[in-house]
Amino acid sequence: MNFTFTDDHIMMRETARKIAEEKLKPLAKEIDARETPDLDTLRELGELGFMAMMVPEKYGGAGLDTVSYVIVMEEFSKVCASTGVCVSVNNSLFADGVYKFGTEEQRKKYLPPLGDGQAQACLGLTEPGAGTDVGSTATTAVKDGSDYIINGKKHFAFPNKVVLYFSSKNHRLSTLA
Repeated sequence: MNFTFTDDHIMMRETARKIAEEKLKPLAKEIDARETPDLDTLRELGELGFMAMMVPEKYGGAGLDTVSYVIVMEEFSKVCASTGVCVSVNNSLFADGVYKFGTEEQRKKYLPPLGDGQAQACLGLTEPGAGTDVGSTATTAVKDGSDYIINGKKHFAFPNKVVLYFSSKNHRLSTLA
């Protein structure tokens, strides 16, 4: 396999490195001390195309390849691992899954706000007494007419204080988006 970067990859690395040094590094200690990401920075990263990198432009993404995504993750995570995790959750756990496995309606509804920084995905896996053992999670979603009643607690479901959409399987919530 040839792992030589293209000119576009080299330019992406330089751009990501500059953003990391100028925008993320100065905030890294504060973010760690607060134990919560900087939402303004995440919105700005979305506006710059970093929150739905591999999603086609048609759905509000940047339309980049996986190598570009990995390059950006490396540069961001070198200076601020917390921000790197948030960018990773948006791209890998949410945007990529909705793009690859979602319906056309879901792609049009959920991806543009993520791609332009107006929304951020979160992973709500960890629970009191269960840790990250998905099989031991206790949060439930019970259908009530056209709504669901969500009951349970999640830890570390950053960056969001309010979650608008939930993903569930068999009425047991293992992730929040």
